Amino acid sequence: MTNRTLYLFTDSWPYGNGESFLQDESHFLSKTFSVVRVIPLHKYNGIMRKIPANFVVMKSLLNEDPKHKIALLKAGVFNSSPLFFACKLFFKEKAYKNRKRIWNFMTSLLVFRSAYKSFKALPSSNDLLYFYWGDKSINMLPFLKQKFKTKAIARFHGSDLYEEVKGGYIPFRKWVLPYLDMAAPISEYGHEYLKKYGFLCPNRIETSRLGVFDNGLNPTASNDNTLHLLTCSNIIKIKRLSLLLEAVMCLPFNVKWTHIGSGPLLKNLKEQSKQCPDNIKIDWMGQQNHEFVMQLYAKQHFDIFVNVSETEGIPVSIMEALSFGIPVLATKVGGVAEIVDENVGYLVSKDIKSDELASLLTNFYENKANAELRNNARKRFETMCDANENYSHFCSTIENL
Repeated sequence: MTNRTLYLFTDSWPYGNGESFLQDESHFLSKTFSVVRVIPLHKYNGIMRKIPANFVVMKSLLNEDPKHKIALLKAGVFNSSPLFFACKLFFKEKAYKNRKRIWNFMTSLLVFRSAYKSFKALPSSNDLLYFYWGDKSINMLPFLKQKFKTKAIARFHGSDLYEEVKGGYIPFRKWVLPYLDMAAPISEYGHEYLKKYGFLCPNRIETSRLGVFDNGLNPTASNDNTLHLLTCSNIIKIKRLSLLLEAVMCLPFNVKWTHIGSGPLLKNLKEQSKQCPDNIKIDWMGQQNHEFVMQLYAKQHFDIFVNVSETEGIPVSIMEALSFGIPVLATKVGGVAEIVDENVGYLVSKDIKSDELASLLTNFYENKANAELRNNARKRFETMCDANENYSHFCSTIENL
């Protein structure tokens, strides 16, 4: 263990149910640094999860969720945080080109000014700043580096990395990147994406995958002639669960679809699912804690895990399915192709149509007794997604930064 303090900037962790993968990583960080000071951007619902003994949770940078625009406007305008730099960047980054870019820029600026005003920590030059996401809180980095002379790292996942997800523009990105001592994208795809910017030396970019723990194997197949389909995600537009529902409704055999997760489109999906024929059963389980999900995977048989999202980093949900030996059907987006291929299931085009998806599910159903995919899924977890291996290597790297 190094005698250094790590400042960990999160979105809301350890509050709420989000960033569940950080819960696993925290145990490795606690064994690497003498003290870890967690600085959430906001509190979400205020319910705090269990954290390691040497973790100290500091006051959140925002009093409200940044999605609350009126509160953000008040907090971001009426303070003395830096502003002149943003005026220059507004023109340098051509943020004025369209309304979407202007909106992204102004929202990011308000979040920055609100967060910087609230930052009260006093890190020493020996400490390390760790931004778990490549947006929002990280926009304070240039000022924090100049003030405290600390080293800094950041992970990059999906929505915080790929500009196309944010309408083709992520404000302050090219200004912030040069101040990083290490960028840690969670996939090789993300690694190459970062390199294209040219504002960060290639030797400062190191792929660092997330990982999941071994919680056992999913039970072997039942003989009920039913396709047991599993999904786990927020119910939002980019997850395209409506596309999957359209495909499932066309299937002529018995299907039991279990979905874990909730979101603003749940009501619409439930209404749409009322048109399902009698052979299709859907269990909308809602938001569940991680322990419940792992116990469910260990006790209830699932034939295939499906993710048809239009954008991803490398989903932890897919890693978890692989760890239980559950085959995966997923769209070829982000770094998904690094852990999903024909050996563990199906890797499909992100432009797949519902009839094509239905055809693949039918093909899988007709061959679902094939144990090879389940064995390969488990092996893929062991070689690429094991939390013990991935997080140990990551902590060893940043300890010596």
